[in-house]
Amino acid sequence: MGSNLFSLSLDQFIQAVYLQEKDDDGLFKLYNEVKPTLQSSYDKALLDYYMARAYQSFDSVDVAINHNKSMRKGRFVSLFDFYSARKEAIKFYEMALATIEGQLASYSKKSNLTNSYSDLVALKSDCISQLCLLKSLSYTVGNGLSVARLAKEALSINDKNIRAKMLIASSKIYPPKIYGGDPNGGIELLNQISSDVKNDEDLFNLYSGYGYCYARLENKEKALSYIQKALDIYPTNVFVCALKKMVEEDSF
Repeated sequence: MGSNLFSLSLDQFIQAVYLQEKDDDGLFKLYNEVKPTLQSSYDKALLDYYMARAYQSFDSVDVAINHNKSMRKGRFVSLFDFYSARKEAIKFYEMALATIEGQLASYSKKSNLTNSYSDLVALKSDCISQLCLLKSLSYTVGNGLSVARLAKEALSINDKNIRAKMLIASSKIYPPKIYGGDPNGGIELLNQISSDVKNDEDLFNLYSGYGYCYARLENKEKALSYIQKALDIYPTNVFVCALKKMVEEDSF
């Protein structure tokens, strides 16, 4: 979905967000270079979404490790402390959501819904999912259930929608057991996704998801195998570098 003419510039920005070789200021400069080239509202929403992801990213491997320890213990309120640019991330997710909502409002006949609509709904679900990590408990209580509902809606229109499938799988991969986490269930869902992956981002999310699941299952060999596959795509990604360190040191 979006303009093929300018997709490379947006793709370059997404790659830069995952590689984390630039700081927030550097990525924001790139954001401002890419933004005027985009024509479709979906691409503009994607750009805002990935700028938010950049602001949400961990500053260092140690920060990512400590975040994971707190998350696995279910200390979600304390997770705010690990995001150094939390307000900025919230701002850009909300900008993306506003654009998405405007586009969704233009679809009047449900019988004519297309893959483009599915993409918008999946991205809306993803933005809300991230905001549940960044905003207040009341926001999560009020909006958390819509994440799965929207992902399923996106899949009802396009059953190949990778973003929607990954959102559903993530609900099993990452949360502690008390909040529905189930690494074996996560692996089963990832197995269903593997044949649909389209690009480096999809492969990276697939491999890092497998790595996290096998780390939870204490299968060090398989965890490191998938983690390395993820790092072969984005070798400087802080989250996966942290995951590798935790597994190697048996500190997961």
